[in-house]
Amino acid sequence: MEDQVYFHVKTGMTVGITEGDGNWWIADVLNVEYRENESIPSRFKVAEVGSGFITWVDANRVTHIVPTL
Repeated sequence: MEDQVYFHVKTGMTVGITEGDGNWWIADVLNVEYRENESIPSRFKVAEVGSGFITWVDANRVTHIVPTL
């Protein structure tokens, strides 16, 4: 299995999320939900940085990890 960006995402990280139409947005990860084997994330509960809107997103929509300063 190819190494995907979302394999490395943890609670507290800031990530880039890409929509199906190519638009993207930045969010803080609040929670990680794992698949049955508990090693591969299936979705993330996130808070959009600009508005604070909280939602769940599928893990494969996370395309970037924003580095911390």
